[in-house]
Amino acid sequence: MTHDFRRLVLDANIMVSALLGKSFPFLVDLVERNVLLMAPERQFDETHKTLASRPEATDAWALAQLDRIKTIVAPLPEAMFAEHEAKARSRLHARGQPDWPVLAASYETGAGVWSHDKDFFGSGAPVWSTNVLRNQMEAVDA
Repeated sequence: MTHDFRRLVLDANIMVSALLGKSFPFLVDLVERNVLLMAPERQFDETHKTLASRPEATDAWALAQLDRIKTIVAPLPEAMFAEHEAKARSRLHARGQPDWPVLAASYETGAGVWSHDKDFFGSGAPVWSTNVLRNQMEAVDA
């Protein structure tokens, strides 16, 4: 059984990993295959904060990286999904509360969540990991 992964809401940890590691081309490949990548504006703020906190980073570099990720990941304004905040918060443990915008955006858009966190399991949204998405793409190519 295949699952639809054509619309994904990204957690900040996916964007940070893509910008610091080797997975940025994978995100580009997904977009080229008409996968819509989205993230709440707060996740972009978290991405910037994480990048800027690196010892070797300058704020200019962190902002340039943020601009880079925004070329392939669409920012979602909080007003778009704010009505789902209570539901999202109720389905996340205390540790996962800062990620409520990701889950609320998933509820609003019907998109899956792409994250390294386990906080989203059992939330009522489909949750994708990078490895599973890569495997899914390989299956599509086969």
